Amino acid sequence: MTEARPRPTVKKPASRYRLYVPGADEAVNAWMELQDNPSLSIRMLVRECIQRHGYVDLANRPISQMEFPTPQEPLSAPTQLREPGQG
Repeated sequence: MTEARPRPTVKKPASRYRLYVPGADEAVNAWMELQDNPSLSIRMLVRECIQRHGYVDLANRPISQMEFPTPQEPLSAPTQLREPGQG
């Protein structure tokens, strides 16, 4: 009897995506410039996003699902400006 060999798996071809970042988006452009491997960095961000939010369209999710930062300290009352010579 001959030993059964495992069937070779068919690899799915890689996908290419194009990313557009406007010049005015300084934060994203600065971050991208710091990446040694932008493709890997973006894939890691996508995986982290899937872990946090699931498979959703972030750009079009309802406001009720959006996370908003909470201030660490309560906002202080506005300061009254005094005119020179007063108090």
